[in-house]
Amino acid sequence: MYFFRVTRVVALLLCSAAVVYAQPQQQDLFYQGMNGVPVYRIPALAVTNNGVAVAICDARADTGQDLPNDIDIVMRRSTDSGETWSEPRVISDFGKEGGGDAALLVDRETGRLWCFLTYAPDGVGVRTSKPGVAGDTFQLHLMHSDDEGETWSEPRNITADVKNPEWEAVWSSPGRGYQDDAGRLYFPLSRKSGEDVFSHFIYSDDHGDTWHMGGPAGEGTNEWMLAERPNGDLLANMRSGDGEHRRKVATSSDRGKTWEGFGNHPELVEPECQACLIWADPETKALLLFSNPADTERRKLTVKASRDGGETWPIAKVIHEGPAAYSCMAVMPDGQIGILYEGGPDTPYRKIVFAKFSLEWLVE
Repeated sequence: MYFFRVTRVVALLLCSAAVVYAQPQQQDLFYQGMNGVPVYRIPALAVTNNGVAVAICDARADTGQDLPNDIDIVMRRSTDSGETWSEPRVISDFGKEGGGDAALLVDRETGRLWCFLTYAPDGVGVRTSKPGVAGDTFQLHLMHSDDEGETWSEPRNITADVKNPEWEAVWSSPGRGYQDDAGRLYFPLSRKSGEDVFSHFIYSDDHGDTWHMGGPAGEGTNEWMLAERPNGDLLANMRSGDGEHRRKVATSSDRGKTWEGFGNHPELVEPECQACLIWADPETKALLLFSNPADTERRKLTVKASRDGGETWPIAKVIHEGPAAYSCMAVMPDGQIGILYEGGPDTPYRKIVFAKFSLEWLVE
């Protein structure tokens, strides 16, 4: 199997444009009004060690707005590489209060599926969250499943374990976490202290029993993703609020304690929006994939590929030309790439769509 992956990736890197491959398959998983929910937002996608695809998102029961709001986390599962999906099911419900902006992560060693989310007590949002680890402040929660998403643990509040009580707010970076080659689990997050916003992360070296706060990756950034390069360095890819419409990047050679090279990536255009970063094959690390609305407005959902660990991005294919926003990718059991994204004909938030494409289509 390992030889097949290496051979296939090498072939893809040398792929000729002479062959035309099938366009991505697309299907709506969540849409406005489905099961009486006004708006679904913030997609996350993961595939378990046993090949079960799990798709989750916010079900925003009152309005389509961010926290504070009545937000549940809903899930659909697929056991056939995303061809068919189970009926939607609520896996997190805080009553009239909200828990959202979720991210997923599969521990490849234990098989446990993690879900990281932000809980907001009634009336608490980014601007109204206060210092402390309880009460009127954003709180970080973790859930897990040991049976491919069939059942989930009760949310576990880890705010006091990881948050500096002087900070006003910490909140999860939606989409996906990351596990490095040594087995460390990472969940990116954002924090606000005073007027400053930073990209941070939490990490665990004991498969999620305990969690710790890592160092800041970049000022003025949030909703970021990370990946480990073949040389062991971590690559941070961050949403930026500086108005220049470019993703911020930085690297770390000490597992996130310190970061260097912080700055704009000239090829990664963004409208200030969440994005996703994954390896097409986590073992070979030959092709790094990135998805976001590649425009100065939230539209034109695009997947890009890098052959040099994110230094350059010469390959790009548009998944959805119209309005689009958040997205999350995962390698499906059949070897294709799944992407769960927000999009629609008139607004990015009309529906959440699952698309699946081959690497051959991407690099042709």
